[in-house]
Amino acid sequence: MAAKSERGSLADPFTSEGKPYFFDQGVADQMVTCYSCHPGGGPAEGIVQPDGKVIPYTDPSLQPANTYDRDFYSYGPNAITNALYGGTTISEAVQNNGAPKRHDWNKSGVMEADCLLCHIDPESKYTLHAADGLKAQPFRPRMMIFAERQNGSVTKISLGMPLKVGLKNETALSYTDPAQRMSRPTPMMAMAKLPAKNVGEMMQMWTDALKQMEQNGVNLPYALYGHNVRKIWDANGSIKAAYCADPAGPADEMARLGAANSAINRLFKGFLDYMKGNGLLPPGATMNQMMGMFFNDFIYAYQIKDKTGKLLPIPVPLRAYEPGKFYTDWDSPDASVRDYMRAPLIEKDKDGIPYSGMVGLGWGAKEFAVQKAMQGDQSYM
Repeated sequence: MAAKSERGSLADPFTSEGKPYFFDQGVADQMVTCYSCHPGGGPAEGIVQPDGKVIPYTDPSLQPANTYDRDFYSYGPNAITNALYGGTTISEAVQNNGAPKRHDWNKSGVMEADCLLCHIDPESKYTLHAADGLKAQPFRPRMMIFAERQNGSVTKISLGMPLKVGLKNETALSYTDPAQRMSRPTPMMAMAKLPAKNVGEMMQMWTDALKQMEQNGVNLPYALYGHNVRKIWDANGSIKAAYCADPAGPADEMARLGAANSAINRLFKGFLDYMKGNGLLPPGATMNQMMGMFFNDFIYAYQIKDKTGKLLPIPVPLRAYEPGKFYTDWDSPDASVRDYMRAPLIEKDKDGIPYSGMVGLGWGAKEFAVQKAMQGDQSYM
């Protein structure tokens, strides 16, 4: 993706304090600044071997080929931007920023965007069908971007594929684009295909029944789970931790499910009678058939309480994400594909890999406004 050549030569390099610096952008730089507009290439960043195999940059066996090899070292996007627009000379910028830092490929990942994200025939049988049942389209070919955090900071990201099993996954933009966002579309939510009038009446039945249960002293669970979804239950019939919505863990949730079992069964019996009475299910439909509409390997539960134990206004379908499968992000609030492709590297400054958004006229205008404000002119703030 990027050539490896020094600015100047080994005999006479451009240096600061005797250290050679590289003229070209390294792969780490290009992933931050370029691939948001040019998402070609793939499938992973690494060093190509003579036999055609690629050793990804995350492999600990790879080491820099030269001093400050730009495929391994970077100044970081904010440092580069400040150097370009900060009004300093090259020598001053080098002095201000110090030596380039080793890039952490485990934070950015080595998965590269693919040409087929934009160039794809939506009618082709080879077009990607994701595990959430959606089909990639050329006008909005987005994959979910998952993130792993430690102490609130992003330590790892993954394009399309979850990093954990079940409920515990997070997204790169967790504050605007959570993995469990209720409105996230999926054809695997059969309830959404029912007439709006019936869905509204069933939601009213659901919320009214849960409120009545609480008033009657029923110790409700945090979610109602599909007993037909085998992967979420262990050999003893207990909910697995990866799928448990109860902050206190599986043991507490199982105790709640046991205490509320009779009331929950009456609720679903009411749903079955309603659906048969309104022609949504055949007259001879069984409880198992109806449960198959409510729950499946992807929509495995409906959360009914928030983390504080307060009843939610309406039940929220929970999605079971599995590593190794791809998931789309069709209703992301990020309208621009250009900005969306930068999302693996966004969080906040100092939170994982910083976003290179402080570029160009926008950043220059901000600096101008700050300078004017320091001079007493608040017009531009």
